[in-house]
Amino acid sequence: MNTLLESAPPRAAAGDCPISLPRDLRRDAQRMGWAAFTAHYGDTRTLRLGSWDASVARSDHFDYRATIGLGARIVSMQASALGPLAAATAMLHDLGASTEIIRVFQTRLDGQTVALVEAERDRRRHWGMGIDADPHRAGVAALVAATDKLL
Repeated sequence: MNTLLESAPPRAAAGDCPISLPRDLRRDAQRMGWAAFTAHYGDTRTLRLGSWDASVARSDHFDYRATIGLGARIVSMQASALGPLAAATAMLHDLGASTEIIRVFQTRLDGQTVALVEAERDRRRHWGMGIDADPHRAGVAALVAATDKLL
């Protein structure tokens, strides 16, 4: 897995967008406006993140637990990993929703983390967005949103 973490790029004019965005998302933010942009990139239909929890495990690993909705099913998942996105990727794989993380972007807005994850599945790519006070949960929500768009 090759993951590129981006810091906030120089602010570009993006209509009412309150944050700087990765270059390939700026046009959508300008065209849609912030409310429609967050609805489009954060909305999920088939795949939904419920609970998310972590605890220290062995060495540098953490044990992650999640409740994930897949269609009409709600599944309790668990994975041991070095970080939340690695754990979420493993959980999604176990559900049959494998994706590869291409890029990750995080920034802060009004005391919350805005996370954007670009994922790829079957040679198709899509961004997903998560917003949460917990930066780990925001990242996982963004991965789930991106994966949902690729199913």
